[in-house]
Amino acid sequence: MPKSGTAEEHSEAEIGQVRGKTTFGELLDWGVSKEEIEQALGLPIGKAGISVRDYCIDNGIEFSTVKGALQEAADQALNN
Repeated sequence: MPKSGTAEEHSEAEIGQVRGKTTFGELLDWGVSKEEIEQALGLPIGKAGISVRDYCIDNGIEFSTVKGALQEAADQALNN
């Protein structure tokens, strides 16, 4: 049975699911490396409290193009 109360921003069901509100800090907490995030974005990582979606909008990147790569990295990190 999964532990409850393990996330501050995401509910238990959302841990590891990259969504528009997912922040860089959450990705790092899940075990996704800074390098993996930067590779997916093609840009330096944003501040921990910024959502990936907002960062993408601010930098002219289509969120849907990086979401898949970040989801794959999160899945891999959480399953190790």
